[in-house]
Amino acid sequence: MSEYNHEVGDDAPHKAVLEAGQAALDWQRLHDWAVRHHPGAILGDSCTDAICPLALYLNTQTPGHLWSVGSSIKLIEDPEQSLQKPDWVTALIRETDLVTGDQREEVTREQFLWVLDLVRGIRMPMPTSRAYCSLVWKHIPQE
Repeated sequence: MSEYNHEVGDDAPHKAVLEAGQAALDWQRLHDWAVRHHPGAILGDSCTDAICPLALYLNTQTPGHLWSVGSSIKLIEDPEQSLQKPDWVTALIRETDLVTGDQREEVTREQFLWVLDLVRGIRMPMPTSRAYCSLVWKHIPQE
């Protein structure tokens, strides 16, 4: 049984890429990827599907393939299939967007690491307050 949504046969052209993408949805691997960037680095933009930090990370884990991240995580070239999002990934996407006021904004390494720490180990949706998230986000070092 596959771990991504939509059963595919063994001959599906993107099966290996989908499996690699699913395996990449690992908190520690994503954290390690973020840490490898220099302090103050821009890891992507919030409130975007293809250039958010998670999409850009997945692109590095599946060279030659691009991902779209939003309500689902899909390969751009095969949008009929999507990955299973662990609860912490759903929270990561939501929190990254919330703390920027649901507006497209650059996300630094430090900001992303802060959000990653916030969602680590989440097993169910986490309540948030936009005002609290916006206040905290402004106090995260930018460099």
